[in-house]
Amino acid sequence: MTTFLRVLACCLLLSPSLASGQSADSTLTGTVKDASGAVMPGATITVRNRSTNESRTAVSSVEGLYRVTNLPRGTYDVKAELQGFQTVTQTNVLLTVGETVRLDFAMPVGGLNETVSVVSQATLVNTEEGRLSNLVDEKRVSELPLNGRNVFQLMELQPGATGNPGNAVLGGSAGGTSAFVNGQRNRANNFLLDGTDNNDQFT
Repeated sequence: MTTFLRVLACCLLLSPSLASGQSADSTLTGTVKDASGAVMPGATITVRNRSTNESRTAVSSVEGLYRVTNLPRGTYDVKAELQGFQTVTQTNVLLTVGETVRLDFAMPVGGLNETVSVVSQATLVNTEEGRLSNLVDEKRVSELPLNGRNVFQLMELQPGATGNPGNAVLGGSAGGTSAFVNGQRNRANNFLLDGTDNNDQFT
């Protein structure tokens, strides 16, 4: 029995693990300034998920920068507070899968009990990262014609993605019939389900 346990431990230590550079979580970053445009260190940023009511906080640096990472997909209210300035809240900030959103704050002079509320608008350009990403929303999933309702076909709607030349329909085993993205082999794709890797390890 002892020999078996030793062999099992060695196998576990030597077995390769799947290293993935992709993440399902998002990042919120930005700069806090006053009405004159000067940066404001020490401002408290509170990020609250509207669905779960879970909150995360960060404090702006000496350059006025803040960054909140590992935020699940959802809609958020983001609040900036600092003594001597009005509290500024930006509502309905939508974070999708694996994106970085920049959200800057301009805080007028006033008391903490004074609040400025701003309804967030959709971010059109990602100025924080040198990568391309896209989201296929629920409307397109439900309304676009799909052969057999195979959602993997929607990958071909993205710039730089093409289907496997030997297979007319995407789907099945991830390595065999998934899309080629930006010239990479289809085995370089990573599939996530609820934030967890969901790949076919055999193909």
